[in-house]
Amino acid sequence: MAPRTTATKRRRLNSTSLHATLPFDPVLEILYRLPVKSLVQFKSVCKSWKSLISHPKFAKNHLRLSTTRHHLFFPHLSKHDYTFKTCPISTLFTRKITPTATATLQLDYPLSHRGVNFDQIRGSCHGIFCIELYRSFAVLWNPSIRKFAKLPSLEIQGSNTLYSGFGYDHSTDTYKVVAFSGVYQVQTYVHTMGTNFWTRIQDFPHCVPEHESGKFINGTLNWLACNNSAIVSLDLEKGSYREILLLDYGEIVITKSLWVLRECLCTLSSHTDGHSEGVWK
Repeated sequence: MAPRTTATKRRRLNSTSLHATLPFDPVLEILYRLPVKSLVQFKSVCKSWKSLISHPKFAKNHLRLSTTRHHLFFPHLSKHDYTFKTCPISTLFTRKITPTATATLQLDYPLSHRGVNFDQIRGSCHGIFCIELYRSFAVLWNPSIRKFAKLPSLEIQGSNTLYSGFGYDHSTDTYKVVAFSGVYQVQTYVHTMGTNFWTRIQDFPHCVPEHESGKFINGTLNWLACNNSAIVSLDLEKGSYREILLLDYGEIVITKSLWVLRECLCTLSSHTDGHSEGVWK
């Protein structure tokens, strides 16, 4: 038998995948805990790693383990550019956030350099953002992997379109965008990510909520009714609405808004006497 040369050993090492040299589970556990930027680079290591990291199941497990790292995402308009920035929420309690703060990171916004514009975040879910571009059209943007997709147009004659919510439907494992059309008789349209059309569902039971986007929680998108008397909840799986009545304390409320806090819906009210209160559901 011919002696093993250094070249022979090197060829055998190169032809042996990392999965064979290390137990598979520890490799996964390590990869699950890496930042997305590193994972994008590691897809070039070998074909098996590219296939592994690109698998939808890997993305779900990575998301599950990364939910403990919370970041604030906010738009930033300078003299010459419009972009978005991010920072760890923990820094809000230790330092003042300014456009030049070292704790903030400017994201590579694909639609910058368009001058002064009015892009609005209409929802976020699992690191994907739905951004409306001055009511002309909407895009889905994943800043972690620097990819975005333009949604198909929704043009309804004689009516303005308002993109007003983005969430995840666990029953079909798909992401959905909700848009409204009309003022008093508010038509509701839903776009399912991966398709090229919109589907009309049950009309919104109140006047259109122009200034608030739907808050996503547990497979539903939620808005405050125009009279602040109820929460209107859309089940993304069933495509139907239900109303959750709010308590009436008999006081004059100046403003009321809807939020999500620790996987619960929360209403924040401001009263004429200057005090504020929150209610969790």
